[in-house]
Amino acid sequence: MKIILTGADGQLGYEVKKQVKNYDYELISFSKIDLDITNIGTIRKCVDNHRPDIIINSAAYTNVDKAETDIFRAEAVNCLGPKNLATICKENSIILIHISTDYVFSGQKKDPYIESDETKPINNYGITKLKGEKEIISILDNHIILRTSWIFGIHGNNFVKTILRLIKEKDSLDIVSDQFGCPTSARSIAIAILDICAKCVNDKKFLFGIYHYCSSPITSWYSFSLEIMNLAFKKGLIKKKININPITSKKYNSISKKPLNSSINSKKINTNLGIVTTSWPDELKYTLKALK
Repeated sequence: MKIILTGADGQLGYEVKKQVKNYDYELISFSKIDLDITNIGTIRKCVDNHRPDIIINSAAYTNVDKAETDIFRAEAVNCLGPKNLATICKENSIILIHISTDYVFSGQKKDPYIESDETKPINNYGITKLKGEKEIISILDNHIILRTSWIFGIHGNNFVKTILRLIKEKDSLDIVSDQFGCPTSARSIAIAILDICAKCVNDKKFLFGIYHYCSSPITSWYSFSLEIMNLAFKKGLIKKKININPITSKKYNSISKKPLNSSINSKKINTNLGIVTTSWPDELKYTLKALK
């Protein structure tokens, strides 16, 4: 099986490249510099050269706050890029696995969101990601849109690494306590994606469409930060503990609005595809051990 990976320089792309060693796949990786998904001519040339069975699109504009002002670039990467990929995949009978986000939802629902719930993003990042989903759905039947949430890992910028850095620099932190979601490791997402690759090629009855994949249990940014600090201290990554104070979203000076509840339900991917989700505390332990 031959797979093209976009966004290979991101934290998820990094893990796909690392975990693919456990699979009998040929992975051809491209960073955002190597392959600009906003240029359909570049994608067409790449596909003509490599003739993949699957394209994994982990390229995305992920800076939620900056997306409020850098509107053109966020739209280009998160909407035009997926549209281009879907178009080329349709022309060449290629399966597209596209990574999306929990931020396509408003956050007003009390329970975890399922795939069929109404999408109503409240920030420009979520709006552009939802547009990208819709472009894929309108063009290509053989697609998997994988929505995930609160990604962390050993590579790139993420909440876990930011908290570790701030603990070393500061005596106290204020962390939002009224936003809830599901932290999910890039490693577990990468393994899920690579497992899906085999299933969607080999199973003639494979059910394409939108799936949610996240770890459990549901937590808040505040509780997550406490767990990061306590585990990091125990493992010797930090030499001190500091005061971490819970604050409301209203008191946090953020450029963009964030969903209060962005937790998502992963039952469908388990039932339909047999993909088992992970425990984020276990994945956090693995990540901190790897960082050490």
